[in-house]
Amino acid sequence: MNNLERAATALVAVKAFMAVNKTDEEVVIADLICNLMHLADQADLYDLELDSFEGSLKRARQHYEMETKGNDDE
Repeated sequence: MNNLERAATALVAVKAFMAVNKTDEEVVIADLICNLMHLADQADLYDLELDSFEGSLKRARQHYEMETKGNDDE
């Protein structure tokens, strides 16, 4: 998967979030991230075994750095 495809998969999640929450484009990413933080805090209530939000954010940054090193936009 290349970075354009990665962005397209994220767009699916963002559009679904916007449809459910009636969130504006200017704040949708921040609102989605905020709600993901709440989910990580309460994962046990949903019988999920999720990493902490901070751990997930660290991993996401590492993935992003690896995926953008070669500027793979195709």
